[in-house]
Amino acid sequence: MARMPKLSEDLPQNVSPLVCQSCGTDDPRGWMEYWREHDEKDQPTRVIITLCNECSQRIIEPHPRLYSRLERHKPQPGIMELCHDCTHRQCNYCTFPGLKENGGMGMVVHFPRPSLMFLDGVRNGRKVGWQEMHYPGPATYCEGRREKDPSK
Repeated sequence: MARMPKLSEDLPQNVSPLVCQSCGTDDPRGWMEYWREHDEKDQPTRVIITLCNECSQRIIEPHPRLYSRLERHKPQPGIMELCHDCTHRQCNYCTFPGLKENGGMGMVVHFPRPSLMFLDGVRNGRKVGWQEMHYPGPATYCEGRREKDPSK
């Protein structure tokens, strides 16, 4: 069985949550799309890919590996707006020792209360319904946030 390619290996490493990893487009407004990479068994991994809208449409659907889109403003240490100038951000990851993914006890993040939406639509000619969480705004506080020294 051939090994499926990974965008995290094929695309340049992420330098900023505001730069597309495919075309290098820089968007200071933060309108990038974030995609969680899945493994060979379609289980989510820690890897987050940053793409502009055009590259998302061009790359994600035809790619043989599963990628799930992260909702805008969903708290995800490493790509949240609070993380952009944090010393703990490395690529799309948070390296704060207290983060559970890093072996810590957990990290406090404050964000506006999300709401659950129930949606109806048509997919492949069939009527379907699904639910999504809507995050109305970005995180406002992160316990691990340490602002980078601008003089360095």
